[in-house]
Amino acid sequence: MKEQKLYVCDHCGTQYKDKNDCKGCEDGHKIPVAIDTASWVSIKQNGSGYPTKVHVAMSNGETITYNR
Repeated sequence: MKEQKLYVCDHCGTQYKDKNDCKGCEDGHKIPVAIDTASWVSIKQNGSGYPTKVHVAMSNGETITYNR
C-alpha cells in the first residue's frame, strides 16, 4: 500500500501534489472583506426585495460588482 500526501487550497478545494503549487493557488485568490454598497430596484419591478447589484471590497483593495 502506498501513502499519498496532497495539499488542498483552503479557498477553492483544489488538490495539489506540490506544496508550492497549492500555496500559489491560495495566494492568488482575492478574499471579500466587506460589502461596500448595494443597489436595488423598485419592489414593483422586482418583488423579491433582493439587491440587483452588490459592490464588494476585496482583500487587494479593489471593489468588484456582482450583478444578479
